[in-house]
Amino acid sequence: MSVIEASEFRKTIKRYIDKKISEKDLNELLEVARHAPSSMGLEPTRLIVIRNKELKEVLAKEVFSETNYNLVNSADSLLIFTSLKINEIIKEKYLIERWSKLIIDKDKFKKRMNFFNKYVDQIKNTEGDYFCFFQTYISASFLMLAAADKKIGSSFLGGFKSNIDSVLNDMKIIDSNKQRVSICMALGYFDSNDAESFRKSYRISKNEFVTII
Repeated sequence: MSVIEASEFRKTIKRYIDKKISEKDLNELLEVARHAPSSMGLEPTRLIVIRNKELKEVLAKEVFSETNYNLVNSADSLLIFTSLKINEIIKEKYLIERWSKLIIDKDKFKKRMNFFNKYVDQIKNTEGDYFCFFQTYISASFLMLAAADKKIGSSFLGGFKSNIDSVLNDMKIIDSNKQRVSICMALGYFDSNDAESFRKSYRISKNEFVTII
């Protein structure tokens, strides 16, 4: 498919079928998500893929709304996109690890560090974590489009409970002191002949969506 064809094929899946995504296809989708753009090359997004049925069922009961319970259980994979907290990515060790391969020149590296530190001073007390939080949506969108290209269905799952971080922390899946859940996604195959399995995508017109000046 072309990119536009994949975007038109993509739809919100309401019911999945019992068909496994191959390791090859799943790994390719994860690579697409990994290569998504990241502001300043900081890559604060971390992705957890849960395929274990028992664990999916526990999480469906513990942290998801009733409307998403069946989606989580029937999907081949539950994807949990998390973001590092701002206090993690401003650590000098983290910045050196991220930027040392991108910036060889010592003076340019120092300028980048100074610029970033000034920027963080402006945002860390109000919107610092959101700087990391919203970048996860870029990776999620890339993965969703790549899944459509393979005719694999997906559903954004924003309907999770506020206890999701603490539950995953107790399970030792994340360290809630260092990261937080941003968005979840169900991933799997669906029956394209079953109209109840998906919701058609209706969008506003291009003229309403776009203003070109």
